[in-house]
Amino acid sequence: MRIVSFVLILIFINPLSFVIGNADAETNNYYNFGFYDSEPVTSQDNFTVSGYLNSELNQTFISWSISNFGSILDSNSFEFYGTEKINSLYNYDWKIEINPINLGICTCLITISTGINEILTISKPIFIMDGTILNDSKTKPAISILSPMDDLIYTNELIISGYAWNYDATIPNVSWSINSVYLLEGQMTCQLEFIELSNISTRLIDDGPEVHQNSFNIDVDISPFDDGWHSLYVWSHDSIESNLINSELKCIPIKIDNDSPIVVINYPGILDYNFTQESMIPEISLLENSPRLSFDGSVSNDPFWGRNGLSFVWTLVEIIPNIYNDDYNVEVIEIISGIDEKVFSLTTDNSGFFRLTLSVSDLSGNIDSKDIHILITNLNPIAKLKINGQDVMDGDNIVLSDFNELILDATNSSDTANDMESLNCIWKVNNIPYYEDCYRKFIWPESVTNDKFILTLEVSDNDGLISHISIAVLSDEPNNNGYYMILLLIISIIFVSYAFYKRFNVLEDNIPKW
Repeated sequence: MRIVSFVLILIFINPLSFVIGNADAETNNYYNFGFYDSEPVTSQDNFTVSGYLNSELNQTFISWSISNFGSILDSNSFEFYGTEKINSLYNYDWKIEINPINLGICTCLITISTGINEILTISKPIFIMDGTILNDSKTKPAISILSPMDDLIYTNELIISGYAWNYDATIPNVSWSINSVYLLEGQMTCQLEFIELSNISTRLIDDGPEVHQNSFNIDVDISPFDDGWHSLYVWSHDSIESNLINSELKCIPIKIDNDSPIVVINYPGILDYNFTQESMIPEISLLENSPRLSFDGSVSNDPFWGRNGLSFVWTLVEIIPNIYNDDYNVEVIEIISGIDEKVFSLTTDNSGFFRLTLSVSDLSGNIDSKDIHILITNLNPIAKLKINGQDVMDGDNIVLSDFNELILDATNSSDTANDMESLNCIWKVNNIPYYEDCYRKFIWPESVTNDKFILTLEVSDNDGLISHISIAVLSDEPNNNGYYMILLLIISIIFVSYAFYKRFNVLEDNIPKW
């Protein structure tokens, strides 16, 4: 004959309200699961634990167990079928009858579970008392921890939450202790006993604002702790003086991660490297159209937890001086992010002053960043000139007759790819702008009366950088003007001589002859 038995009663009723020990999971076809009476059970005789389950399924499975300090004293399971739906749900009422004779005096926990893909669990304490003594001298408090969860990473703070009960349904005090696993050589998590615990803290629950019907939430500052594995021990007791009457010692292995990752950027092959922390002086200076730069952040790491789980964000911005003051504007050029984005590749097609920032974050949200300032200097355009299809170099001479024309062609001038479309050509005669456009027909300027002038080609880009070629243009009749002047001079001399001659002859004719 079983000492612990159960009786199932299937009753289709609406569930009563509850405060603790409930579970909701609509995705699992289970909606409400809980106890009708959330208070702990205190008994020395047979007692009943009952509750309800609302589900879309017409067949369900429930298991239960009674445990004491981690040891399961008894367990069982059952299944049953629904026959009628109310509001599209099957409403089940379940009941478990327990005879505690062979369980002995204990502070136990009854846990009830249901579900198929996702397991829903509810629990509450059972205080099985000595029949002759009903006081707290032999009855340990009970405690159930909801958070933190095992093996999760926490930073700066964590919340200890759960439920705690005395046998009379009051809430006991809650104490906790965080111990580093590596403080003791070879120590594994959750291996200490009460007497070995250090750094014990206690929250007097009685008047705490975080208490609500035997539940508690305690914020714990873990920022002073080093990164690494730690054991969080939590227990309850009725008063500070009664530390020997403790509940079951709960232990949760936790990971503490308070330190930010260390950001390291490698970029080999750069000669002009000058590291200046938080300055506007470029660490890298190079010319436009240089080989592509590759920045590698893969060696960034968390001081304790290594490289697993690190996320990388690369941000490239251009820093543009403000023409109205000493300030500057920032224009975002590119952002890439992801756990695999450990390398950033930068083309040097565009000149400017840039800031590349690598931000690395870990699974706890700790983040660190490093900036690299890059100056890419613009290249001057390269001026190239052809006249009548022939290449002409700076300083050359060319002959032009008064009535002929030249075909000026500077379309082969070049620049980096980003500046090619912005190239502009200006033709100057004796340093005075004369024509614009990179392809022109040219005749002897009317304003030039000498037999020589300087023709200059200026090629500029949108950054204002200029390259130029100057040549001397000569007339093909360099002495014509001199001949005309000599001829005019001779004619003038002849005319003047003839005038004097005629005047002299007239004077002679007018002299009387005696």
